[in-house]
Amino acid sequence: MQFRPIQFDQISLLQYQSLFNKCFNSPERFSEESLKWLYTQNPTGHAIGYDAFCGEELAAHYVCIPVSVELEGRVQKSLLSLNTATHPKYQGKGLFTKLAEMTYAEGLKMGFQSVYGVANGNSTPGFLKRLGFQLISPLDAWIGIGELNSEPSLNTLSFRRVWSKELLLWRFNNPFNKITARRSGDNLICKGSTGFPLLSACAELKCLNFNLDSLSTRSSIFESTSLNLYLGLMPGNSPKRNTYLSIPSFLRPSPLNLIFRSLDEAISAPKKGEISFNFLDFDAY
Repeated sequence: MQFRPIQFDQISLLQYQSLFNKCFNSPERFSEESLKWLYTQNPTGHAIGYDAFCGEELAAHYVCIPVSVELEGRVQKSLLSLNTATHPKYQGKGLFTKLAEMTYAEGLKMGFQSVYGVANGNSTPGFLKRLGFQLISPLDAWIGIGELNSEPSLNTLSFRRVWSKELLLWRFNNPFNKITARRSGDNLICKGSTGFPLLSACAELKCLNFNLDSLSTRSSIFESTSLNLYLGLMPGNSPKRNTYLSIPSFLRPSPLNLIFRSLDEAISAPKKGEISFNFLDFDAY
């Protein structure tokens, strides 16, 4: 088995697309256009990861993308754990763990101080037992109408993803699920498709350091969708969501968990109850 850093040329992207199609039933999410957007067009930098090859056959693939986070009041370089796939012929050989550890070692050399991700119920134990991640918290899932009023004062947080105008424009332009937004006071109300009729993924961002108007767009998603889905974590002091109800665990397809690993010994994991996290901060929609 040979291990190589991921590549970004068209042939490599098509190889990744083919592997994902063998492992998952989501061709649009893993189209060549979507992979190019995610791997090469992120303003923070190209994706970081490793491939495993058996001869010329791609056996496994793992990728993180670089992000900026604010952790305990300091902006830091972090990695967001995203795409992973192992060809059915090569599963059970520990390839994912090997590729992940190689990726984190390379990230540490490049100055990244942590890695976080959202894992489902099946994959969470592997991240915790084999890769040294900490389980921070299961994500909340709320459904309701109206605005969330979820954006707290920034000085009350121990963890949040840092968004700039350039980064938001890139995030909104996801080929698989373009995000629409409108301004409401100092907040940006963002929505994406969930794949279910009359239900939109919803997030709110406080964006005081750049012009919100240039990001705001009107879309039929705001007029035609009556229900919002909030998926993420809010600090304990967030305003009460009177028009939202928590979705019981037994009605969710799979529990989603925020997980975290320090790459720098000086970095501590974020504290539950002091986190602002929503669907824009990972790859749910």
